[in-house]
Amino acid sequence: MKRRKPIKPIKHQRPLTQKQLDKFKLVVQVDEAYLNKKKPGNLSKHGRPQRDQVWLWGAMVQGRSDLFHFRVLDHPTDAFDGKPRGHVEMLTNLHLLNLPKKTIIVSDSWSAATSSVKAFRIQKKWNRFDLHHELVNHEAGEIVNPRGFTTNGIEAVWSVLKRWARKRQGGRMPSHSDRVAWTALINEYQFRKVASRGETLDNGNSYYLPFAKFVQSLVEYVS
Repeated sequence: MKRRKPIKPIKHQRPLTQKQLDKFKLVVQVDEAYLNKKKPGNLSKHGRPQRDQVWLWGAMVQGRSDLFHFRVLDHPTDAFDGKPRGHVEMLTNLHLLNLPKKTIIVSDSWSAATSSVKAFRIQKKWNRFDLHHELVNHEAGEIVNPRGFTTNGIEAVWSVLKRWARKRQGGRMPSHSDRVAWTALINEYQFRKVASRGETLDNGNSYYLPFAKFVQSLVEYVS
């Protein structure tokens, strides 16, 4: 009878030092938002997305509120719970950003947000020194994590989008479950932002061109 090989103990990675963090060139804040809520945290009895709610996913270069990308989530509950459909959707969103090496992603603790960053790193054959992930635990009331990272930047952009959407709709927000209306609205908002900056629109990528164009210009610099 063959003996089973002993199970190797899990090696816990040490957190990156401040000196190692300083070598990263780009910080990207990633967040999910439900803009129809009236009060912060007023999502549901369980504090999680509901199936009839339209949730948005967004990414923004820290310190550059004009460089962002928004999408309507098709499976927000699955993304929150870390189920396969939600994981795949969040991973696809990360690939759309065309991130270079030496990037720090700052996000909340949604299950798919965490798993998608790990999968993205594996697919790109990068390590944690190429792509680092910082979590901000919103459920615990955390605004800035112990290492000084926050998602306040993109949350401010959500507020701007919400005010613009209400004004664009004549003082009313689209229905909380109207996916078509929300998709059209954020696409128009992003198109107007791109056009106002004089960017070239091509290949159907106009809605995330400013972000992708900016990070692409950093590839040679940070690699």
